[in-house]
Amino acid sequence: MRPQIYIPSSDKKPLQPNEALAAVGLDNITGVSTTEGAGPDGARGMFYTWIDSANVGIGYDEPHQTWVKSVKSGDREPGAYWVGWKSNKPPTEQDLRRPDSRKGEWIQLGNDERWIVTTPNKLDRFPMLQEDGSLTWVVDEKFNWLTQELDRKRETSIVRQDDGDGSGERITIIFDDSADFDFFCRLLAINYRTTPELICHLKLFNQDTLRSLGVSLLGLNLIQDDA
Repeated sequence: MRPQIYIPSSDKKPLQPNEALAAVGLDNITGVSTTEGAGPDGARGMFYTWIDSANVGIGYDEPHQTWVKSVKSGDREPGAYWVGWKSNKPPTEQDLRRPDSRKGEWIQLGNDERWIVTTPNKLDRFPMLQEDGSLTWVVDEKFNWLTQELDRKRETSIVRQDDGDGSGERITIIFDDSADFDFFCRLLAINYRTTPELICHLKLFNQDTLRSLGVSLLGLNLIQDDA
């Protein structure tokens, strides 16, 4: 069942749905229907969801729904939005998939479904002429963050050390689970209308999955030392 987003009302000028969602960091959620009503915080606000024939309801129905309050993120305080779904029908991969999803690798995540994870090599590239007349191929600029973040991870996360016996070098990966979780939430949002809170409650990522995916995107294989 597709989820809903609830945003409490404010004294500010009413925004269009895409503007209201972008204002709370959910610019990946588009093409929504809206209604106004009482929310899970006991106040009133706007509900946003994308409705189909199997998901016709919109609004707060406390006995039959699960609602999760957003966490603090940058300057946004907790509760900037809430995400909710029917308790006995949590959202599936198909419920959350964007109609304009990109090509990617099908990866099995924590709810035992396979999800499309876009990787740089799967992004479409477009021609760009250089000043000297030569042609190069570049990804859509809205995905620059993906290639730049992976370049940064290669510089800061990979430590190469000579084994000292002439047999080669040892590669150590430095993990930052919090930063990696944020990165993969953004990566999944390329193809899915979701939030970090929903990802957590669906248990899509565990620590091993995050680390294996991260190392794979860096072009390496994860080998763990025996404890």
